[in-house]
Amino acid sequence: MIKSLLVLGILFLPFASFAARAQADPPPGNIKLLPGYQHQTLQGIDTRVGKIWKPGGIEIKYDIGHLAGDYANPKNRDEYQWYREQVVGGHTVHCALDKGNTLVVSFPDTESNFMATVKSQADVADMLLMVLTYQPPTRRR
Repeated sequence: MIKSLLVLGILFLPFASFAARAQADPPPGNIKLLPGYQHQTLQGIDTRVGKIWKPGGIEIKYDIGHLAGDYANPKNRDEYQWYREQVVGGHTVHCALDKGNTLVVSFPDTESNFMATVKSQADVADMLLMVLTYQPPTRRR
């Protein structure tokens, strides 16, 4: 009996470790997730990438780092259905909805970008409510 429990414990140890890592994968910049949303860090080459999603909800992808740039660049306004700028928490934020219904929220001073294809006003609300809680890292000079 003890041998069986030991074997089961050894078999399930990797799964318990995986579950602990998944729970210990906080979103970037202390983003506050809405109920049901999850975060996953993905493998990037030269920037920090990942996604925030929930089943039946939107999937927000992000690209953060010195080589990420400004995805919602005001110089590309002709590519957008609409474009807005605002200062949030002391950081400039660029928001744009492109012609393919991809909502892009960029923090250009820290080269942080979030994007998702939105299909409804609820998708827009969910994305903005989460992404605008992002606290960009202090930029090194």
